[in-house]
Amino acid sequence: VALHTQETTYDGMMGKASAKAMEIYPKSEQKWKDFGFKLGEEPGPVGKPGKVEGLSVTNNEVSGTADLQWEPLTKVNGYKIQFMESESAPAALAAPPSESSWKPATPDVSTKSKVTVTGLTPGKYTSFRVAAFNAAGTGAWSNPVGRIIS
Repeated sequence: VALHTQETTYDGMMGKASAKAMEIYPKSEQKWKDFGFKLGEEPGPVGKPGKVEGLSVTNNEVSGTADLQWEPLTKVNGYKIQFMESESAPAALAAPPSESSWKPATPDVSTKSKVTVTGLTPGKYTSFRVAAFNAAGTGAWSNPVGRIIS
């Protein structure tokens, strides 16, 4: 959240600085370039997002729901959210779960780094994972976290 706030502040300050440069030096593209502004250039390609970090889960006051939160990433269109229910915690499982064990959560996509997942089974140990996506593709899944749903 703090990083996003800093980026928003920086973007706002850069917008004001560019407007002031154009006001003081109208039609002086060379002066604008001297200030470090790149004119007429396409932005560079954006790669796949990095791995989502800091995923946490807490029980919500409403039965069958859980609150997820993670560290926001920049240059993403949103986040995919998946879950998996089991009778026991992952440490008690004999083998790691297969990819097909993961199911889309409700909601299964969020544009924010905080979401309330609904439709969960109370009393089941539920694991969650999140991956960021953008036009270049989907990044790596977060490390799964879980808890028994109330």
